[in-house]
Amino acid sequence: MVISWCALAIYMITPPVDASGQSIVDIYRRQQMLREVQQHLKSNGGRYAIRPPRFLPAPLDTVRGLRSATSDSAVGSEPVSVMQVQRWQRVPKLGQSWFRKEFSDRNWVFLGNDRVTPLDTMMTRDIRARLQEHFGKPTRTLGDFDARAGIGEGEIFEFEYWFVLNDTIPLIITDVNGPFERGVVASTVVEHATKLLQIRDLFLSPLLTSDRRAPYVDYYYDDELVQWYRAGFNGEVFFLEPISSPGMNRPILPPRNDEARE
Repeated sequence: MVISWCALAIYMITPPVDASGQSIVDIYRRQQMLREVQQHLKSNGGRYAIRPPRFLPAPLDTVRGLRSATSDSAVGSEPVSVMQVQRWQRVPKLGQSWFRKEFSDRNWVFLGNDRVTPLDTMMTRDIRARLQEHFGKPTRTLGDFDARAGIGEGEIFEFEYWFVLNDTIPLIITDVNGPFERGVVASTVVEHATKLLQIRDLFLSPLLTSDRRAPYVDYYYDDELVQWYRAGFNGEVFFLEPISSPGMNRPILPPRNDEARE
């Protein structure tokens, strides 16, 4: 950095401010600075030596220091409790009334598929086949006549799995937009809102650690296109077929051994 001796000279000849308005410290600092300027002009011919850049603290450094201090202070603190699913029960079709009686008067929270995780990016139809393999038939589907009769506008769904975890935690897993979307929606009562993501990922982790899928047939209604679809997995490939509407002659898959007891 170069400073012109002219600028320094102008500063030197500028008349000082009335001493009555200055403290002793101010007067001393000014006189000291003038002496240093004069000495420098004599030694360097009016030019100031180049200095390396000086580090100036920025607000980001304060944030970084705070974050570092927070991280350091967290070491040795009590670990966050980890959710464990010790028991779970899938609510069968005939258990819907009991489930509603137990939990319908509670406030519910929902977790969508807006994250970039395997469970959120996997096609919903693939998740549905894995759910069928690991948990059996859904609690209800749009193909059920009772579901179709009680459904309201804007409540179109393909399937819903209702669970009770550890005897007290309700969990519902449902599709996002039928066979056309990715991921699923998870919901529970508001008391478990902060752990809903942890509950979902832990409980549905077997779906990701295994490629096992079971055949299924569902029905879905696209209210924008006014079109019914038959969607499913036949054990080898997924299918999606436009149909007029689900009827009495809709195909029924034979129950598995563990489902025949329902």
